[in-house]
Amino acid sequence: AAELTPEAFERRVLDGEVFVVEDIGRDWPMAGWDCDFFRSDPVFRGAEMNQQYTGDGGSPFVALKSNWLATRTSSGAGARDGKAPQVAPYYWGIKDVQHADAHQSATWRKDMLRKVQEHIRLPPFMDPANARDLNRTPEFWFAGAGAGAKAHMDTHIQATMSIQLAGAKRWRLGMMGPRLAPFLAYVYSDGDVYERSEPWNPQFELVLRQGEALLFPPGFVHETLNVGEGDTSCAASVTFQFSHPFAARMYRRFFPRVRRTADIHEAWPLIAEWASLHGNPAVEGRPYEQAKAEALGGGGV
Repeated sequence: AAELTPEAFERRVLDGEVFVVEDIGRDWPMAGWDCDFFRSDPVFRGAEMNQQYTGDGGSPFVALKSNWLATRTSSGAGARDGKAPQVAPYYWGIKDVQHADAHQSATWRKDMLRKVQEHIRLPPFMDPANARDLNRTPEFWFAGAGAGAKAHMDTHIQATMSIQLAGAKRWRLGMMGPRLAPFLAYVYSDGDVYERSEPWNPQFELVLRQGEALLFPPGFVHETLNVGEGDTSCAASVTFQFSHPFAARMYRRFFPRVRRTADIHEAWPLIAEWASLHGNPAVEGRPYEQAKAEALGGGGV
C-alpha cells in the first residue's frame, strides 16, 4: 500500500483495472476480525446474517454466535462448471441498517454499524472523499470450507474493494460479455453463467490472503471460494464500494456492453450526465481538451 501513489490508484480505477494491494490489512483496525471474533464479540454476536441460496423464500437469518460452520448447504451451482463453489456462504449486510426498506434482520442495530465505522481507515492512496463511501457501504462475507459466492455481476456502478480479514479466498473475475442487441432482463444473476452453452472463461483467477485487498471495477462477473485448509477453515472478508473516481474510461471503452446489459442499468443516467457535462451550460464553448479533462478526469470522475 505504501508503494501505491494516489495518482497511480486513480489511473487504475479510471481505466477499470483489476488489481491487488498486498499489505493493506496488515495493521488495519479490523486486523484479527476472524470468524471467531464475530462469534464472540459482545456487540456483533447477537446479530444474524443471511445464508445465501436457500430457495425462493429468501435467505434465512442465522445467528453469528451459532455454530453455523457445521451447516453445509448446497449453493445450487451444479456440476457444469467444475470450479464453481458447491457450498453456500453467509452475508452480513450491516450497511442496510441505514435504510428502513432494506431486507434486514431485526437484530441489526446502528451501534453495530458504528463499531464497524470506527474500525475503518481510509487507505493512504485513496481520495479523502471516499471516506464517506466506505462508512456507508460495509458488508461482510463468511465462508466455511468449500463455500463461496456463485458467479454474478452486481448492479452498483462504483468500484469495489474487498479486504480479506481471515483465511484465503479464490476469486474468478471476468468482464461482462459483448452483446449485439440490448437485453431487458438481467443475464448475470447468481450462477447464470454456469448454465450457458458456452463455458464461462473469466480473465482473472487469484487467491486473496489475509491482509490483502482486491479492487475491481463495475461490470465484472465475479465468484469466490474459500480455499483454506481443513474442514473447519473459515474465510472472512469486508467489502466496500467507492465513487472517487468512477471507472469513467472503462465505461467509455466498453459503452456498447454497458448500454446493452440491463444488470448495470444504474450506470446509464450517470453516463448521460457525463456526456452532457452534467448539463451545465457554463461549460459550453470550452476547448475540447479542457472539456474532456473535466468530464473524464476532473471533478471526481
